[in-house]
Amino acid sequence: MVKKHYLSTRNNWQREARTTGDTGERKFSAMLSSCLGPNYRVIDKPYLPVYESINKGVCPDAKVINISNNKQIYVEKKTGNAGS
Repeated sequence: MVKKHYLSTRNNWQREARTTGDTGERKFSAMLSSCLGPNYRVIDKPYLPVYESINKGVCPDAKVINISNNKQIYVEKKTGNAGS
């Protein structure tokens, strides 16, 4: 008989971590939007093309646009129960 690898016997922690992370991202974007004021616009999960020729890109957690000068930044928020 083959002994099971320890990874196949542990609990599925990824689902809970995903839920925690998604909640943290939503709360962060809402808080950021309410704190920055009317000169800023916060966009949740914007699509950022990386390789336009093959239609591939990423979706950062948020994009913040300064409406007065049109400058923008992309933001990644990490959330977890183990020290974040």
